[in-house]
Amino acid sequence: MPALSESSRQLIALGAAATALAILAYRTYNPQPKSFGSNSSSTAAVGSTGETRSLYASQPVPQTKTLYERLGGEAAVEAAVEKFYKRMLSDERTARFFRNTNMAKQHAKQVSFMSTAFGAPKKFSGLAMDKAHRRLIKEEGMTDFHYDATCENLDKTLEEMGVGQDLRTEVRVALETLREQVMCRGKWAMTE
Repeated sequence: MPALSESSRQLIALGAAATALAILAYRTYNPQPKSFGSNSSSTAAVGSTGETRSLYASQPVPQTKTLYERLGGEAAVEAAVEKFYKRMLSDERTARFFRNTNMAKQHAKQVSFMSTAFGAPKKFSGLAMDKAHRRLIKEEGMTDFHYDATCENLDKTLEEMGVGQDLRTEVRVALETLREQVMCRGKWAMTE
């Protein structure tokens, strides 16, 4: 076989690079279904920050399921709320806020609220978070200490139920986006 010229080698290398990029682009935009626990390979992996990334590219793979679905849907939220309130009522930091509360109604409201916050198709129809907590702040002295205790109790509940750290982190992020409203600060500040 005759020796290839420099320009021929460069052309072959360029062609190989173009082919590799075409395969990479195809696999990135047409990922194979994820397969865990079988002999077939997966096209996605969980990155160091918990995000799903394509093995063929650095872009995140879009999540197709909501946090609500990934947590297990309505049955999982119902069970979590039940365990969560048992924890809240036995926690000296938070129990006093529920002493005059109809817990059956509170349970139903919390299931609806959490479902909506985590991306369920049905929407929460209760009071806005600032209105629901205003009295607790003004009359019962609720502070960030109690909000943190509530978040901690929910995290421990989900951990007890076998929810992984990555999903629990997503839950905590969702709760943090509500802190200012629940605590009646910023645009939700009490003006009375």
